[in-house]
Amino acid sequence: MGELHSSSAPSWPIGCKSFAQWLAATPAAQEASVALDKRMKILVVDDFSTMHRIIRNLLRELGFENVSRG
Repeated sequence: MGELHSSSAPSWPIGCKSFAQWLAATPAAQEASVALDKRMKILVVDDFSTMHRIIRNLLRELGFENVSRG
C-alpha cells in the first residue's frame, strides 16, 4: 500500500506543461523486499531527446534494458 502523487506545472517553452507522478510507499512497504523483473517494458515519454537519453541511461545503469521512447 502507498500513496499516489501527481503534479503538473507550466514548463519551458511557454505553453508546454510538465507532469510528474510518483508512488510513496508506506513504511511497512518500504521494509518489504520487492523483486523487480528487470526485463519489464518501460516507456519513457518526453518532448526532449536529451531527457529521454538521460532517463534511459539511468534505467540501464539500474539493470533495465527494455526501454522504449514514446
